[in-house]
Amino acid sequence: MKAALKGLVKWVLLFGLLAAFVIGGEIRHNARVRPDGVHSVAEHLQRFGPPARIFRIQRADGVFFYFAGHMDSDAPWLKLPSGPPAYIYDSRGRLVDWCGDSGDADQWVSRWLHAGTKTDVSVEEVRREISE
Repeated sequence: MKAALKGLVKWVLLFGLLAAFVIGGEIRHNARVRPDGVHSVAEHLQRFGPPARIFRIQRADGVFFYFAGHMDSDAPWLKLPSGPPAYIYDSRGRLVDWCGDSGDADQWVSRWLHAGTKTDVSVEEVRREISE
């Protein structure tokens, strides 16, 4: 009986440790991609650096810029996002929406990335267009 209890305690501790790593990874990832204090393209570039890719999206309601972030590679075993974070800026360079894991957000991606005509652009082109 005592051996069975010891075995159960070991498995519970092992599972608890694994759960702590996964939860910790989620918390760390969300803190890294959350745009707290970021309201503009300039602040985005200062905090996150240049995005992996930028799309200019022309929709019926205006022009928007889709900034695709970089995948978190510091400790990928702690968090396995299925896509990069993504941030949406309006034609004046203001942050209007964001998503921490674009791979798990089909509706969000459809609302922004597939809702208009998209064109690859550079950071310099975005800056010129928003007159930053």
